[in-house]
Amino acid sequence: MLEVLADVLAVSGVRGTIGTRIEAGGTWGIRLEDCPGEAMHAITSGSAWLIVDGAEPRELTTGDVVLLAAGTVHTLASAPGVTARACDAAGAARARESARRSRSGRRRRGPGW
Repeated sequence: MLEVLADVLAVSGVRGTIGTRIEAGGTWGIRLEDCPGEAMHAITSGSAWLIVDGAEPRELTTGDVVLLAAGTVHTLASAPGVTARACDAAGAARARESARRSRSGRRRRGPGW
């Protein structure tokens, strides 16, 4: 599986990586408007809605991976129509640097919260 993903990324011209783990619960939405380069989202647990301007919302579930072209303005949310906040680029950078998670929505019980 990883070999296939590596081939897709190589063919697409993707260069470099910036990764942040997002944990969300309840009602939440994150608007990504100023992403440098391509955007890739992998759903490792639960689900999220991908809303791309001018397209029908698409539900992503566990195991789904989506690669968006550079400059694609989009939202990840708990449901279509949810008010989304702008992506906190500085907060995401801090989470990456400290290997922590970026959290959105209602706090849930469980490990890591």
